[in-house]
Amino acid sequence: MLLIGHDGDILLGLMLTSKDHDHPGHDDRDYVDIGTGPWDRQRRPSEAKIDRIIRVDPAGIRREGAVLGRAAFDEVAKALPRS
Repeated sequence: MLLIGHDGDILLGLMLTSKDHDHPGHDDRDYVDIGTGPWDRQRRPSEAKIDRIIRVDPAGIRREGAVLGRAAFDEVAKALPRS
């Protein structure tokens, strides 16, 4: 999960996947490439699914993650629907 903000005490996040949605003939704008990082032990390229924001109780977080680089975070933020 990529945490992108908060709504009061609730964290807001996006699902991450290592499944590639950028293959020829497939235009899926619901995913943004974020590259590789320590959030995946196998260092597979990851994508953030931007069509659904998940609300997370901070007490439910069981482990520490990793920090996404600013450029990749900005790409995700830019791709999020505005409403």
